[in-house]
Amino acid sequence: PPTPPADNQAGPPPGGPIVSPTDLIAVQPPRAVVGDFVPDEVLVTVDGDAGAVQQIAASFGLQVRSQRQSLLLGTTLVRFGIPDGRPVGVVLAQLAADGRTQRREPNHVYSLQQAAGIVNYAFDRIALDAKQASGENVRIAVIDTGIDDTNPALSGVIAGQFDAMPDVPIEKRDHGTSID
Repeated sequence: PPTPPADNQAGPPPGGPIVSPTDLIAVQPPRAVVGDFVPDEVLVTVDGDAGAVQQIAASFGLQVRSQRQSLLLGTTLVRFGIPDGRPVGVVLAQLAADGRTQRREPNHVYSLQQAAGIVNYAFDRIALDAKQASGENVRIAVIDTGIDDTNPALSGVIAGQFDAMPDVPIEKRDHGTSID
């Protein structure tokens, strides 16, 4: 592992800039990255806004490929590119030295273990050939806490209704999708 600077600090002060990627001292050993991942990208949660993101990119020799800011959390999720060919594990270890980064991960690629075909077993259960299924004359049931039964599209097609909340106007009901 790299030797910390002579003043016994393991890197820059939290939130402080790093001068150049070649002078970086990783506070963690390089990570062994397993599984499928994009070989020249890392995903990083950054404290702060786009200004902090640009500073980190410049400090670490990275490219900002995309970013999404969360005002609620006060963080920005960034997809950084690694243009100089450094291994992902090395970049993740280097980024750990910057106190503005909360999470640092490889950009993992996930895929299905097997592609399953879409099977509609319902046709077999009711002994109906899928080629004959048209949807014509099929009853549909909608259970909802509020429909607008005056809507012309529903005229003559409502088979029955039951109002479990007769004393509460539809507009005041705080549940349901209010199908109009």
